[in-house]
Amino acid sequence: MNVYPLPAEFRRSWCLVPGILSDQVIDLTDVPPSGTFTKPALVAEMASSGVHTLADLALCLPEEVLSLPGVKLTTLLNLQAEILERLDTGPLVRDLSKTETEALSTITLYGLNLPTGVFVRAKALGIETLAGLAMTASPATLLARGLPLWKVRACRETIQAHLDRPSEAEALRVYAKRPLPPGFAEMTIKDSRLMLSWVGNVLVKERCTTFGKALKAVPTLAEIEKDWGNWEVWEFRAKAFHLAVAGRRMIAGLPQGDALYRIPYQDGIPPNRPPLFGDLTGDERAFLDRARSNPRDDLSTVQELAYENAPYDPDHHEAPEWIGAAWNYGMDALGFIADADLPYLFEAAGGRKDVVCDMLISVRRALLDHAELGSAEAVYGPEHAYLRFFRTFPKAA
Repeated sequence: MNVYPLPAEFRRSWCLVPGILSDQVIDLTDVPPSGTFTKPALVAEMASSGVHTLADLALCLPEEVLSLPGVKLTTLLNLQAEILERLDTGPLVRDLSKTETEALSTITLYGLNLPTGVFVRAKALGIETLAGLAMTASPATLLARGLPLWKVRACRETIQAHLDRPSEAEALRVYAKRPLPPGFAEMTIKDSRLMLSWVGNVLVKERCTTFGKALKAVPTLAEIEKDWGNWEVWEFRAKAFHLAVAGRRMIAGLPQGDALYRIPYQDGIPPNRPPLFGDLTGDERAFLDRARSNPRDDLSTVQELAYENAPYDPDHHEAPEWIGAAWNYGMDALGFIADADLPYLFEAAGGRKDVVCDMLISVRRALLDHAELGSAEAVYGPEHAYLRFFRTFPKAA
């Protein structure tokens, strides 16, 4: 298992639960890992790195967990979801309306098909109705009373089964009818952040001068599935990714934006996943936008020719694979890798964990060196020779 010697403040910012508090870590200290993480080979490898409990795993970085054999994207996302649920002190079911609360208040727990032990523990907490279970209990409370996580989730499912709420399909239809954030369609491509990627240049060449025109020109996934032969999937995904990121950023700055507007190329409200790099400052975001995934892109024409015509170097290194994967999917700048979520990075990497980990580490290296020049090498070791060469390439006359 790869465990990197990160300064404590960076580990707390970048771990599976960014910004986790000391009290929350203590709450997880006595909780053993479950599922895949109980396999003997993984237990032995985690133990060799000092990782024994859910608290230890919560403080791990995604790439550290992915370095374990047999850990896949779904394994990592399930682990993250479990940790977040164990720390959840909010109500078991959120956003109950007055009508829903009144209806649940008439349903007593006794006689319901709840998992064994739920009724007794709920009664000890003074809870006798589904309304009480939904509003008074929390995942953390029920877990502290000795209920396993699957029973806590079964409680939530029982409550939701008694709520007259739209089906998942209907919820998607409602979301699709939401308007785009005001002014989104009118924004010009050439003056936008998209121009940091090849995606912006391609859209401009295709005469998509505004975001609205780009939305009309770029098909939906359902549309290209009907005729894959005429579309490069990576090009579609890169365009959709950038339009979605632009929409998400605009919505984040609007009052109640998440509740009122939709993100383009997104079927519904996205899952609440913690950011891969914590809460970045404006300065850090601007720095990552200036940092090219492939530093060779910053060379002048004269420098390019000098490199191409240079004498053969027996130690010549090809570009790391993550650079090509990131570029193909429109992540020309490290800022766009920071915008992506793990599923998108895995898609760009063709499902390869090592390539995804290299993408994450490339951003972490940049942030460490931005905070203190040279600190990235102390954590991750020497940078790839290809990158070192181009970042120290002499300026052309």
